Amino acid sequence: MRLVAAVLLLAVVGCRASHPAPAIDRLEIRMSGRMTAEIILNDRGEGRYRLGEPFANGRSGAFSLSPQQLAALLRRLRPFQLQSVGEEGAVASLDHVCPRGVPNVLHAGGAGIRWVGRGYDRFYLADFGCDHERNRARNEELEAIAKSLPVPFES
Repeated sequence: MRLVAAVLLLAVVGCRASHPAPAIDRLEIRMSGRMTAEIILNDRGEGRYRLGEPFANGRSGAFSLSPQQLAALLRRLRPFQLQSVGEEGAVASLDHVCPRGVPNVLHAGGAGIRWVGRGYDRFYLADFGCDHERNRARNEELEAIAKSLPVPFES
């Protein structure tokens, strides 16, 4: 029975990984916590941002990515996209509470990513405080992705 389950799991994972990524018209990245940011990119790599913390009055601007940079960003985000949910799942996760007994740091912030394309609208949400030690690599990767963009996070 375990062998059958393992084969089915490999088939599902293999099929999922081989599916081409859908065409994305707009990518939205939102960060909260030590830094707050709203970043929106279109399919031509034209982006705009609005930063909050650590800037008292905020900071806004625009930037652009080359086609190669945009493709690299989408590849880097692909593992999160594969875990993304539709709107109903995203709304339900807003009510998510860190499970009892799992370490939780209040006000640690989080990240939200939204991929929008023709007939495609997916969300990935990460609470940086829930099980923060186990999720440290994921949290650091999400922050690193945001900081890899040409956005002036430092003052």
